[in-house]
Amino acid sequence: MDQNRTKFDAEVQRQSVGHVKWFTQEDLTTMTERVRQLKLGSQKKTPNDYKLVKRYDVIEVAHFQRLILAGSNPARYFVALEDVYNVIKEAHAACGNGDEKLMEKELHKKYANVTRQQIKIFLALCQNCTLKKAKLNKGVVVRPILSNNFNSRGQVDLIDFQSQHDGEFR
Repeated sequence: MDQNRTKFDAEVQRQSVGHVKWFTQEDLTTMTERVRQLKLGSQKKTPNDYKLVKRYDVIEVAHFQRLILAGSNPARYFVALEDVYNVIKEAHAACGNGDEKLMEKELHKKYANVTRQQIKIFLALCQNCTLKKAKLNKGVVVRPILSNNFNSRGQVDLIDFQSQHDGEFR
């Protein structure tokens, strides 16, 4: 398993708070089957079942039942927690190593439960993105000498050797 994925999973589990429902693969399969049965109307509904039917819907994609957010157009899928890393990684590559807002916009077109928090965790682990955030060097500011008359002042150009070290000395 990828080392970044292990770190990602551990960090997501540590920070798992909020209102977003994070399904494991088993939970997602169970919820999909439950919502499908409720939509068929073959069972007596409880008050919680009405909430499920209102919030979720099931569609069939390539002979697989997928849980989606009800009323979303186009369909926004729910992703199992085990697959979130791969989904974010694909979106990150599709955005050309894009930033957080660009990735969030791309992911929310297709997925319903990928959060900004998960995107931030992924970006913190991305090596290319951390290299982009390298600190800017503040160079030495050189101000020119200005004069009003010809030959009224002399000027000496100084060569700055700070960036070229001589052995252990700068």
